[in-house]
Amino acid sequence: METVPTEVALKSIREVPFGELITALYASDMPDAGPAPEDLPVGQLVGWAVQGIARLGEVEVWHRDYRMRTRQIDSCEVFGNAIREQYAADLALRLNQAMEEIGIDREPRFGWVWVLPDGEDSAWQQWMSLRDVEFCFRLCGHSPQEARRRLAEVTK
Repeated sequence: METVPTEVALKSIREVPFGELITALYASDMPDAGPAPEDLPVGQLVGWAVQGIARLGEVEVWHRDYRMRTRQIDSCEVFGNAIREQYAADLALRLNQAMEEIGIDREPRFGWVWVLPDGEDSAWQQWMSLRDVEFCFRLCGHSPQEARRRLAEVTK
């Protein structure tokens, strides 16, 4: 029996996008392969995702996924074991489906962000993932609270 109700457990990872779930699961103590995802309790899957995030850190999980999405690195640089990577993806898909079933919105937030590159004289607005903007601030050393404050400034 799961110790945490499924709905509560799933809400703890509601903001974590699919690619980051794969990265977190891969970094956890999940097995390399095993039972079909449908046969594993959702609470166990959430536990592994939370463990992987704690092990790598939120910023590193985001950064690895971001670098793969923007093609700065290949997935084999992040995932050394293709079978384990596929199993992590299967488990992440199961978590996504479980969240959809209970009505957790998985759509990423986007918005217009003011951009002023170093050395440039003019700023412009760009449509961007607000999660990417927040984590870029965090990657630069800002606390989560400071990153959210700065995100609010650039989205005005």
